[in-house]
Amino acid sequence: MTDATREAEIRRLFYREHWKIGTIAAQLGVHHDTVVRALNRPAAPVAPAPRAWGVDAYLPAVADILQRYPSLTATRLHQMIRERGYSGGVTQLRRAVVHHKLRPERKPDVFATRVPLPADEAQVDWATLGKVRVGRTERHVYALLVVLPYSRDCFVGFYHDMKLATLIEAHVDAFELFGGVPRRILYDNMKTAVVDRVGDAVRYHPTLLALSDYYGFEPVACRPRRPNEKGNVERRVRDLRDSMLAGTSYAARGQYIDAFAKWRTEVLHTRAHSRAGAETVGDAAARERSLLLPLPREPFAAFPLQGMRVGKQAWLTLDTNRYSVPPRYVGKTVSMLATHDRVCVLDNDKVVCTHKRSWDKHGDHQLDEHAKQIRELRPRSREHAGRARLITACPSAAQLLQRLIEEDEPTAHHTRVLNQLVETHGAEAVQGAIAQAIERGTPRAASVRMLLLGGGKATGAALAAPIALPAHIADMDHTRTTHNLGDYDACTTPRRR
Repeated sequence: MTDATREAEIRRLFYREHWKIGTIAAQLGVHHDTVVRALNRPAAPVAPAPRAWGVDAYLPAVADILQRYPSLTATRLHQMIRERGYSGGVTQLRRAVVHHKLRPERKPDVFATRVPLPADEAQVDWATLGKVRVGRTERHVYALLVVLPYSRDCFVGFYHDMKLATLIEAHVDAFELFGGVPRRILYDNMKTAVVDRVGDAVRYHPTLLALSDYYGFEPVACRPRRPNEKGNVERRVRDLRDSMLAGTSYAARGQYIDAFAKWRTEVLHTRAHSRAGAETVGDAAARERSLLLPLPREPFAAFPLQGMRVGKQAWLTLDTNRYSVPPRYVGKTVSMLATHDRVCVLDNDKVVCTHKRSWDKHGDHQLDEHAKQIRELRPRSREHAGRARLITACPSAAQLLQRLIEEDEPTAHHTRVLNQLVETHGAEAVQGAIAQAIERGTPRAASVRMLLLGGGKATGAALAAPIALPAHIADMDHTRTTHNLGDYDACTTPRRR
C-alpha cells in the first residue's frame, strides 16, 4: 500500500466510518503518530473530470483553433464549435480546455534595453489634468507631452480639447520649442493619429501624414498594450503629476502654461543626466538641438479654414460663441481660422478681423469698431447693443427689463442709465442692486441708483464716487453777507412833529 493510498484509507476510516485513531493504527499496522499526521495533512485537490456531453469529439478542432488563435475567448470559441454541431454549454467546453491543456502557454514578454540616439526619436502621449472655470462653464484641461528620450527634454502643451487640429498645433509648438524636428515620432494608437490598424498594417490620418511630410519625420505607431515602447513619455507624465502639479491648483489654462515654463527651466533642465556624468538635462538638450532636423521657413498650418456665411446681424458662430465681423460682409462668405487662442476672419487672403478665442459658452464678442459701424448704419441698433452689453455684464438686468416691458414702459432710458452705473460702480455692485430693486418691487433705474448711493440700505454696494466741480463753479460757492436795512427804514419812515 502506497503512502497516498494509506492516507486516503485513514481519512476514510476516521471521517466516514468514525473509527478511533488507536483502532485505525492497530488495523492498518501503523504508528499512532502516522494516523495523526495523515488526518492533519490537507487532502490533495483533485481536478474534476469534465462532463463529455459530446465535447470529446470536438477537442481536435478546439486544439487546432487555439493553436492559431491562442488568446481566443471561451465565449467566441463556443460559438465557433456550435457552428460545427456542438450542443453543450460554454462551461463544459471551458473545463475541457483546461483539463486537456489545449490552450498554448503564453510566452513571457522579454524586453530589450533600448539606447536612444540623439535627435532620433520623440514620444507623444495625452494626459488629463482636470477642469478649470471659464466664464459660466467648465472646461477640461488636457496636456500633450512630447519627450526626447536621449536628452530627456520635453514639451507640454495645455489645451481644452484633444481634437486633430489641437494635436497638430501641439506638434508645431513642440518643434518651435526644441528648435528642430526628430527623425521619427512614436504614438499611442490615438484615433487622431491612427485611423485603422490590422496587425502591423497601420493607416495614419492624412493630416498627420501631411504634417510628417512637411517636417520630414516618420510617424510610428506603438503596438497595442505595449506601454514599454514609449516608456519615456509615460515616466514624464508621472513626473509632471508628482513634481509640477503636486500640491498645487490652477484656475486657468494660462497658469498651467506659465507653471510648465518655470518648471522646465528651474527643475527639469537642472537635473543630472545619468548617461553623461556631470552633464545636466539642459546641457544634453542643447547638444541634441544642433542634431535635430532643421525647421522649415514657415510653420505648418495647423487649423483648417472654415467657409462661413455672414448673417444679417454680422456675426459668425463658433462653439456656441458669436464673433463680430464688419457689417459690409453681411450675406458674403468668408473664411474662419480658429486656433486655440485666436479667431481670425479672412476674405480670401485678406485678414478682415481677429478676436481672442473664447472658451466660455453662449457669449457675444463684438469689436468696438464693428459696433460703431452698425450704429452708423442702423441708429436703433444702439439700443439693442446697449441692452446686450448690459445683460452680459449683469444677467439680472434681463428680468428688470422684462418687468418694464410688461408694464408697457420704454426701456431705452433705463438701459442707458444702468450701463452708466456699471461703468461707475462696477458690474458686481450693479448686479446686487438690481436684484434688491426687483425684490422690493421697484424695477427702475432710479431705484438701482438710490441703492448704490446708499439711500436704500444696499448691503455691500459701492459708494458713489466723489464729484470734482470745475474751478469757476467752485468759486461761486461762498457765503453772502446780508445788508442791514435799519438805516434804510429810518430814512423812509416819517418823523413825528
